[in-house]
Amino acid sequence: MGLNDTIFLYSPSFTYGGAEQSVVLFGPTATGVDFDLYVRCNAIPTPTAYDFTSQSPNRNEMVHLPSGSCNGGTWHFAIHSFAAGTGQFSLILSEHKHSQHFTVTAGIGFTPTSTQLAVIKAALRNTARTFWGMTEGTQIVDEIKLWNNGSCNNCGGAPCKVCYLDNPLIGASCSNNGIVTMTNGGFTGGATDWRLMAHEWGHCLIGLSDEYIIDRNGLTQLACGHSMMASHLTDNNNLCYGDYPVDSDHMQDGAGVAGPQVSGWESLHQSNRVPWLLGETPDNFDYINFDFNGQVGVVTDMP
Repeated sequence: MGLNDTIFLYSPSFTYGGAEQSVVLFGPTATGVDFDLYVRCNAIPTPTAYDFTSQSPNRNEMVHLPSGSCNGGTWHFAIHSFAAGTGQFSLILSEHKHSQHFTVTAGIGFTPTSTQLAVIKAALRNTARTFWGMTEGTQIVDEIKLWNNGSCNNCGGAPCKVCYLDNPLIGASCSNNGIVTMTNGGFTGGATDWRLMAHEWGHCLIGLSDEYIIDRNGLTQLACGHSMMASHLTDNNNLCYGDYPVDSDHMQDGAGVAGPQVSGWESLHQSNRVPWLLGETPDNFDYINFDFNGQVGVVTDMP
């Protein structure tokens, strides 16, 4: 797309079971790029006539389309290069159920340094972005409310759903009561912080099983290699789909690996958390560099 150009696209307004839709726009990574997004039902949008728009001062845009806002119609999208930048872009339309918006409470069970606090906030924000990516935008953590009061037992009068503890060991876990614990020995300031947490959110928030096992020789065997519930410390950012042990999921270890009998996507569908059952290899975006314009993973300091 060239400077001051506008490109028009369209898509049917799918409404699986009253699903809501989200549209994200990735512009090119070059400095100074500013692309804007306009959306309109059954008509071409313009800068003055649209139903929804996202006009941030950068290359990333996001629009949320509520259920019923274009029933049976066609969404028309306009991507406009707003006086700055040229290049390629990606426009991704996803669907989700309204019930799958989450607010997560988090507490810090010690007194962090300013550096540790900054790392924790960045990890929480990036976990929400990764969580969006690994579930194809079907599971949305809108906000993380953070209590920095030295305790994980009082997040607004209830136990915190995420707890950071003062422990030199590296680790994260999901307890039987649905609380994710992360130790500060694992604070790297890098991808490990949020990839560990996103894996545990898969357990605690949406009930997913591990998609790997430890065999009798102590070796990790993956049910499918690209899943965040299997090889979450790599650059994979998806969930398994298809029936085990049929090799319909690009299993890197071949058929016959013992593991959960229901894949991640089947589990989400069976638990009524997604409006459809994925039947093909999903995208592999982690969305770490996508800011969602304040609509996903907002970390709020609580008193």
